[in-house]
Amino acid sequence: MVIIRKMKLMNKKLTFLLSLTFLVFFSCSVYGGVLEDFKGGLDAHQRKDYKEAVRLMLPIAEQGYAEAQNNLGWMRNHGQGIPQDFKEAVKWYRLSAEQGFPMAQSNLGRIYLSGQGVSQDFKEAVKWYRLSAEQGNAKAQLNLGWMYDNGQGVLQDYALAHMWFNLCGSSGDQACVGNRSIIEKKMSPSQVEKAQEMAKNWKPTKK
Repeated sequence: MVIIRKMKLMNKKLTFLLSLTFLVFFSCSVYGGVLEDFKGGLDAHQRKDYKEAVRLMLPIAEQGYAEAQNNLGWMRNHGQGIPQDFKEAVKWYRLSAEQGFPMAQSNLGRIYLSGQGVSQDFKEAVKWYRLSAEQGNAKAQLNLGWMYDNGQGVLQDYALAHMWFNLCGSSGDQACVGNRSIIEKKMSPSQVEKAQEMAKNWKPTKK
């Protein structure tokens, strides 16, 4: 009786292990297929075969892959391989941005700044630029600095504008370096010192 129970228990364990092995293998195979199609989509976009890029990216985006959603939003935004549709672009950017993808957050910020497919909303633009900038996205840092410099969607603050220009300028972006030099002319030495200290102490957030 004891031997039979042990055999049943061993059979249950074996069945579980086989099921787990199948699940891991199946998941890896699916994930590997997604990555292969995604890479194929990127390659197609690079050679300007936009229809093929859309064909490969759309199913992946519909599965919730954030980077594919952002890329599909970009192609919708610019009419690449698919009719231009700003509202559809916003939909895909938002799906990606809400997953924390920094490029999509930056793109959504630009959409709200320009008012394409949405009502122009500087505060909403700042919100998305900030989420992206805090993850270290240089383009979002540049645009957020510009928003602080001009007081759009936020109170005008030269020190914060300088900080964001300084941070993105550290990656060698000449637009950031140029804007930092321009804004320094509007600031007192103590304001510049404060901005430099803030940049020194800044750390990116994790998504």
